[in-house]
Order: sequence, then structure tokens, then C-alpha cells
Amino acid sequence: MTTGLYIALLGAVLAFAIPSIGSAIGITKAGQAATGLLSEQTGKGNVITWVVFPSSQGLYGFIAAFLVLSKLNLIGGTPVLLTEAEGFAVLFSCIPVMVACFVTPMLQGYLAASAIAMYGKKRETFGTGMMMIALSELFAIFALVVTILLVMVGLDFTGVMPA
Repeated sequence: MTTGLYIALLGAVLAFAIPSIGSAIGITKAGQAATGLLSEQTGKGNVITWVVFPSSQGLYGFIAAFLVLSKLNLIGGTPVLLTEAEGFAVLFSCIPVMVACFVTPMLQGYLAASAIAMYGKKRETFGTGMMMIALSELFAIFALVVTILLVMVGLDFTGVMPA
């Protein structure tokens, strides 16, 4: 394998690993709030829905990594040989999902914890809490879309970027 391919693989690894860490932290924060509420009040098990939300960013990182591996023809094919510049182009294409999907699940976990506390006091606030958490999801989705566009459309391995 070439150095460029190793650099591109680093992009795939980080695109998966960094959002997964953020998701784990966000799930932990929301999960702590949910277990606190559920230990005091029965019949509010639907708050588990809010605990799951931060995990989606880990999935977005997985999708980005899978697309990179696919673009590099590493899934059942002969790997594409890349120059160092092309490898860095792949790595940099993964940055939107790396950064946004690391930060957003952690913040989403705090938001979910607040929504769980609000729901514990007023049952009718479930929809409001769900909407707040869903809104924070949009920015992770935007980052995934940008990464997909950069990896699948913006990169041409006959040169770094198409003319």
C-alpha cells in the first residue's frame, strides 16, 4: 500500500472513532438522567428514546467510514493507489463528520438530560423535549452530507479534485 492510502485510511478510522466517542459520552449523560428519573417515577420509560438520540452520530461516522472504504475500493476489490495529496484530500473530506459528530452528541446528551428533567416535572412536555433534541441532530446530518459530497463527488483519484 502507498502512503496516500494509509493517510486516507486514517480518515476512515477517525471518521468512525471520533463520532463514536462523542456518542458514547452523550448517551452516558442522557442515560444518567433517564435512570435517575426512572428510579423515582414509573411509567416514563419513553425517555429511553431520548437516550438513544446521541447514538446516531456514531452511525453517521460509520457511514462516512464505509463510504471512504468503498471509494478506495477496499471492500472486495483492489485498493486504489493514492498519492499523498489524494490521501490528505480523503482525510480532510472526513473532517466535517469527525468534528460535528463528536461535538453534537455530547451537547445532545446534555439537552436530553434537561428534557428528561423537564418531562419528570410535566408529562405534557414530551413533544417539546423531543423537538429540541431533534433540532440539534440537524447539524450532524449536515456534516454527514458535506462529507458524503466531498468523498463521493468531490474526489477524483486521477487527480485530487476534478476540474
